[in-house]
Amino acid sequence: MDPAVVVILAALIGAAASIAATALTMLWTARQAAIHQAREEAAALRTEKRSAYRDIIHALDAMKARATLQSGHRVGSPS
Repeated sequence: MDPAVVVILAALIGAAASIAATALTMLWTARQAAIHQAREEAAALRTEKRSAYRDIIHALDAMKARATLQSGHRVGSPS
């Protein structure tokens, strides 16, 4: 085989390897970004869930206090 052909083939193989490595790096980076975004969204949802539970507890406590006042009993006193 002609040495010039060997050099050209080696250059093409090197270029193809470089392109493949760049493509794999881009895919990996995109995947990492998607994972990071999903984690951030999950954390935000957990925060919203905690806030909603807290609101429910406050509402239930307020209902209990209102019912206790309407029944004429003091909160914390024996019936």
